Amino acid sequence: MSFLRRIALATTQYYHGSDNYLEIGTILKPQGRIREIPNYDILEKYRPSHMLAHKDAVFMVGDDEDIDNVGGGTTYVFTIVPLGKVEKHDLGWSTELSKNTEPSQQKKLAENYWYGKQHPNGVWEYLTPSAKIIKVEDY
Repeated sequence: MSFLRRIALATTQYYHGSDNYLEIGTILKPQGRIREIPNYDILEKYRPSHMLAHKDAVFMVGDDEDIDNVGGGTTYVFTIVPLGKVEKHDLGWSTELSKNTEPSQQKKLAENYWYGKQHPNGVWEYLTPSAKIIKVEDY
């Protein structure tokens, strides 16, 4: 990862939506739930080994307005600090996977997702192994 990209990711404000209230200082950890993630099996099949598996990740967004777009809870919004590496992926590729059954095309779309290529109609999500809540607000 380039120096400039590391700086951009380090200065990004991250948010996580929840329907459950959690205290400031709570450490968010992966829940291991994978059924709710559209196209999970296809994305996991083509996941590079150095990338976080969805089941091992805490999901974040860089704009609190995107919480609903990525399927996060909409009762509380947590401002969080990642406690590990951060990966950036565009959900538009996952949405496009839903419309495509051709295996070679699915591979290409999954690779676009994993390698952070921007989709024309997408929304960015970020993955990290854990994160600390530093602020809690009503959504």
